[in-house]
Amino acid sequence: MRASSSLIALLVLGCGPKTAVVDAAAVSAPVDIEAACPTTPPTGYRVERGEGAGASAAVALAAAREAATQRLVMGACAGLADSRCDALRRQVKPWKEGHFDASTQSACASVAVEKSALDAIEREKAALDAALAVFAGKVAATGASVDPRPPRWHTGCPSGLAGARLLALVRNALADAGVATTATGAALWLDLVPGPDAVTLTASLEDGGPIEGFAFAPDLLGFDPSETGSCRGDGDLGLVGGERPGAGGLRVSVRLPADDGVLCEGKETEPVVAVNRPSRVQVYSVSRDGRSLLVWPPPGGDDTVTDSLSLGALTAVAQADGSDERLVALAVDARETFASTAGWQGFCEVSGGLGPDHYPEGAAIGTASLHVLEAGTGSCPDVPGIAEKRAALFSPPTCE
Repeated sequence: MRASSSLIALLVLGCGPKTAVVDAAAVSAPVDIEAACPTTPPTGYRVERGEGAGASAAVALAAAREAATQRLVMGACAGLADSRCDALRRQVKPWKEGHFDASTQSACASVAVEKSALDAIEREKAALDAALAVFAGKVAATGASVDPRPPRWHTGCPSGLAGARLLALVRNALADAGVATTATGAALWLDLVPGPDAVTLTASLEDGGPIEGFAFAPDLLGFDPSETGSCRGDGDLGLVGGERPGAGGLRVSVRLPADDGVLCEGKETEPVVAVNRPSRVQVYSVSRDGRSLLVWPPPGGDDTVTDSLSLGALTAVAQADGSDERLVALAVDARETFASTAGWQGFCEVSGGLGPDHYPEGAAIGTASLHVLEAGTGSCPDVPGIAEKRAALFSPPTCE
């Protein structure tokens, strides 16, 4: 019995400490983080270190390299076109092996990219930032608080996601220049003229005249050099710069609280129409092919607007061909009538589409343009029941 007990004790003492010593050595082994995840780049390269976590070395190291890549790429091309960032991302390579700590399930890793690739994009971005700063300085010199509108093509059509990127940069530059941007400020219209080598931005301030703009490379912000917009243009609607003043200086405008002129399908938006004196107003939705729908006033509703008025909540529905949409507000003096569209109310389709023939003499026109992204595409979520809303949109009664 005594010998047996001694044998068991020997086995316990012989096996237990041996395993413990090996584990302790593995955990306490010093790691040269700078060697495994360096921040000092090789000649001609730039390097970034990232951290990540995961249950395995492969997962944690992949997360660390992605974090490092994000820092490297987004630091250089933040605010620019996705295509520019993607092109730069493809040139990023892992640098050294990285390090995984099993006890904390965390890792570090480094990535590298050729310095010349970053220098090229940073020079272009610096030139754009400088042009934006000069432009913002000219706006600041007017002394006005402004309401920057989403950039539109010279046709009057919206410029979509690329325009949204440009608007964000303009807003940042105005803030840096000390320009107050408010919804009650003077409208700052931003117009774009495309070209094969450059897109030219021109600007005008409401009741303040033109402001000199600048030119930039189309692909820097994701503009198509041949783009002029995919909506019903000003020429077809008898407008200049998206509007037409009425008799005696009558003006009407329609505003959409869209995210820089872009909305996800299914999202509710609340247009606001404004006039500079009491008027009767009708609002239409016009697609690229000219298809026109009366959307306001509602059935049995009053069409009179004294200053500004919400048109109520409307659900954004994407156009069947993916094109842009324009809201067209038609206004006449409160004592006048609409002539050929008199008495129209509710949701209905204009036979043959809306055009100058429908405008009474002396009527004022104002527009707002937007692009609705189809539900379930890009960053837009799926929307239950959106198919039914589309069906209703494309089979309305005829206005009469």
